[in-house]
Amino acid sequence: PDSKIETVEVFAARQGISTEAYYQLINSEQQMDLEVFSHIPRRVVENFYPELIEHNLGLIHRYLDLD
Repeated sequence: PDSKIETVEVFAARQGISTEAYYQLINSEQQMDLEVFSHIPRRVVENFYPELIEHNLGLIHRYLDLD
């Protein structure tokens, strides 16, 4: 629970870039449009969130045996 979150470090390492470069990418709408959303439309990512939440809630319910 008290450990450091290293999501950016992991994703940056997987892509072979520095964490600073990764932060610059995710904090720039223009860079995101050029490097990410030219390959996958924003709406696909936006539509993924509700599906992800529903799926995770189902996993939690099954884990806690709430069904």
